[in-house]
Amino acid sequence: MSSFRRVLVAVDFVPAAAHCVEVARELTEPGGALRLLHVVEWVPSVVEGSVAGYGSARDLRALHAASLRRLEEIARGLVGVAVDVEVVEGQPAGAILDAAEEWKADLVVVGGRRRARFAGLRVGGVVERLLRDARCPVIVVPT
Repeated sequence: MSSFRRVLVAVDFVPAAAHCVEVARELTEPGGALRLLHVVEWVPSVVEGSVAGYGSARDLRALHAASLRRLEEIARGLVGVAVDVEVVEGQPAGAILDAAEEWKADLVVVGGRRRARFAGLRVGGVVERLLRDARCPVIVVPT
């Protein structure tokens, strides 16, 4: 199996995310580096039927801090590879692409699920955007 020097793994904290991290770990060459990334998604809030904004800054800070603690816990369980963690706020696909490019990742590992349908519209597309726009290989681990 091929190995990569700099592997970025997007962690969304679903139960299957542990499998994504393990796949990423296995694909990281000895002496390589693994970065665990979680994106705190900006979710518009609705006030009286209109989009009003993106939650309070205090709520985002609390979610950011909690996410960082969870990533650090996962990182402590990984041995034999340099691991760092990062939490960013934004839209998942764009944030993952930006992080991969800034860090010069050789590979992105992400979990993928079937896209949901809501009122006949497809909801999702993070994986599709990563596959289309990433400048490095992307591995999608079924979750």
